[in-house]
Amino acid sequence: MEILERLRGSGRIRLGPELLQADVPYNITVWREGGRHTTPRFDGRLEVTREAAMRYIDSPQTLLLEAEDGRLYRFRMTSPSGGITHAAL
Repeated sequence: MEILERLRGSGRIRLGPELLQADVPYNITVWREGGRHTTPRFDGRLEVTREAAMRYIDSPQTLLLEAEDGRLYRFRMTSPSGGITHAAL
């Protein structure tokens, strides 16, 4: 596994164009496995309440994290403590 970057900041959680939550602290590691020609993936943590995390876990749709620099990351919430992982297109 090759770590490409570590991101920390405060972003926005979106469902398509709809803003679900603003000012969400995040800590994400972007990595790649299997060489330069593989798609980068990420995992990390969002600092959200347990109640919000449970709503996001139950969401049938892929959510977006809008990072401070404007990049968008498609993610799935994986735990009530705010764990997230990359969501494939």
